[in-house]
Amino acid sequence: MGAARDAVLTATGLEIVLAGGHRVVERCDLTLLRGEIFGLVGESGSGKTTLGLALMGYTRPGLKRGAGRVRIDGAELGSGGRGNISYVPQNPGTALNPALSLRVQLLEALPDESRKLPRLEQEPMLLQLLSDVKLPAAAAFLDQYPHQLSGGQQQRICIAMAFAARPSVIVMDEPTTGLDVTTQSHILETVRQLCERHGATVLYISHDLAVVTQICDRIAVMQGGKIVESGDRKTILETPAHPYTRELLRAVPQFDPDGDARKCAGPVVGDAARTALRVNRLSAQYGEFKVLSDLSLDVPTGECLALVGESGSGKTTLARCIAGLHAPTDGEIRLGAVPLATIARKRSPEQRRRVQYIFQHPYTSLNPKRRIGGSLLAALRVFNGAARPDDKSVIRTGLRQVGLDERFLDRYPHQLSGGQRQRVAIARALLARPEVIVCDEITSALDVSVQAVIVDLLERLRSEQQLTLLFVTHNMALVRNFAQKVAVLHKGAIVDFGTVEQVFHAPQADETKRLIRDTPRFMASEAWNEVQAGGAR
Repeated sequence: MGAARDAVLTATGLEIVLAGGHRVVERCDLTLLRGEIFGLVGESGSGKTTLGLALMGYTRPGLKRGAGRVRIDGAELGSGGRGNISYVPQNPGTALNPALSLRVQLLEALPDESRKLPRLEQEPMLLQLLSDVKLPAAAAFLDQYPHQLSGGQQQRICIAMAFAARPSVIVMDEPTTGLDVTTQSHILETVRQLCERHGATVLYISHDLAVVTQICDRIAVMQGGKIVESGDRKTILETPAHPYTRELLRAVPQFDPDGDARKCAGPVVGDAARTALRVNRLSAQYGEFKVLSDLSLDVPTGECLALVGESGSGKTTLARCIAGLHAPTDGEIRLGAVPLATIARKRSPEQRRRVQYIFQHPYTSLNPKRRIGGSLLAALRVFNGAARPDDKSVIRTGLRQVGLDERFLDRYPHQLSGGQRQRVAIARALLARPEVIVCDEITSALDVSVQAVIVDLLERLRSEQQLTLLFVTHNMALVRNFAQKVAVLHKGAIVDFGTVEQVFHAPQADETKRLIRDTPRFMASEAWNEVQAGGAR
């Protein structure tokens, strides 16, 4: 790490408690050094985001700060979030104001003295912010609105806003979740460069250990509201002391494009020649913008087909067309031998049951005013047609399948972590006993241990029930270890297709080669190999 750095943020004995007194974050001690990138990792619900917000002086509804102190630049942080600290959220689409242009939102992020300057003097500052995060430094770009940007561009705007006021500390809460590996690689490099240029300290909250080990100087591991281990990157990775850290390390999907796939090489249950889904010469667009162009694809029964590609390549649009959530302009989709109507409401109840869709952002797909048990019961009764005596038993079993217990039935979506909400969404889809599940980035919000549970569950269902999976993802390591076939999309067309072995061993398209190149490699060592083998105790 070079010369000694002074502490820019210290938290001592910090506690966050529920109204009833239960501690959500238990006596955390944390020191961030000036100019470093500090990783905070742990499973969903471990308290990472709660701790990150508390360091800014904020708590979620129903929580309050208990004991403990936070100091930034030597000054005590109060409960109003007055420290020299900023925040980059996980989901930029909900953080940016859809009614305001980028110009207005970037202006609001500037220091007070800069906001008072004439517009002609502010313009170069705003253009420099765009340039800093590798966005077009043009006045026309400033006049756009958030919905006109891709997810990666929206995230860059949030990063630009965080750095605009030149804070001492920036809390980044899963800033690359949901982004393709190429965009993720660019954003990580941007963050690193901005930290070096401005001397800012970053608390990087993530469940992605491959990313954390790529960018962070030091790492802390959280479990159950406690920091159970912390240290420099090399120590945490090569000689993890806590059993939970070792579990996290073992759960990380390993990405070796030239190695043998873990699961995809095995036999596929059922008749692989039988086609579950057939997409024939499909085209789709939004307004005048063409997204898919004359695309054809077969998905065999009982297999997992991964759809990969950079943001804007058409993956999600294809998935939504298959589920009947977006009407194509041309082409045909067949479920088995039967043509499907272009819109879900025109399909039969049985067809809708047989094809289920799991959304990337579960908070927007769950009713915020309905308890989890109510949402699951409502879905089950849609599929069954009427209430049955064993309905509550069925939904309890459904929750257990995805690693949640019946305590969650009485909670609302806002009382769950992002990963817990995603597991509820998966359980809801499985209640329909579908034949095809379209999974749209469903693991992007999950920590590696929960991701492993979900992937193992889907793999078991695929093998036992001949479940067909269309898996939209940017996680190439997951594809390498989970899917049977891969389709690579670029600008609305399939540019590479084949078995996992074929695509990863001999990629044909430049886009495939770029995705493989930009995928973070988890640091390997002899000590790590011992951990993988269970040698670390």
